[in-house]
Amino acid sequence: KGSETTLFVVLTVPAVVGSYVCGLLVDRIGPKRTLLFVIMAWIVLLAGMIAAPSRAFFWGVGFGIGLIFGGVATAERPLLLSRPLDPASSGASTAGLCKLREAGPHGRAKTGYSRRRSPGR
Repeated sequence: KGSETTLFVVLTVPAVVGSYVCGLLVDRIGPKRTLLFVIMAWIVLLAGMIAAPSRAFFWGVGFGIGLIFGGVATAERPLLLSRPLDPASSGASTAGLCKLREAGPHGRAKTGYSRRRSPGR
């Protein structure tokens, strides 16, 4: 039970700081480049976690993953709002579909259903 709480703290507290830093990066270099950076960092850090030679290294990589954890959402939303998926759609509907997608497997099913039932499709 104690290691679950530690993992929660190691991932959540740095995620708040990381989201703020990613927001600054979005403002400075743009959402697309920030999102690419975050995805590349995910790949490197997850590979590092798989190959972690020690427990301390594992927790250090976990802290790094926590830093970039919120970066996907921070960079994804401005990117979606700047480039609508459907020219007829508004930013609000695009963001709404994004939130449905994030809601787990049920959200993915709802997204598919709502996109199929939307007018003009």
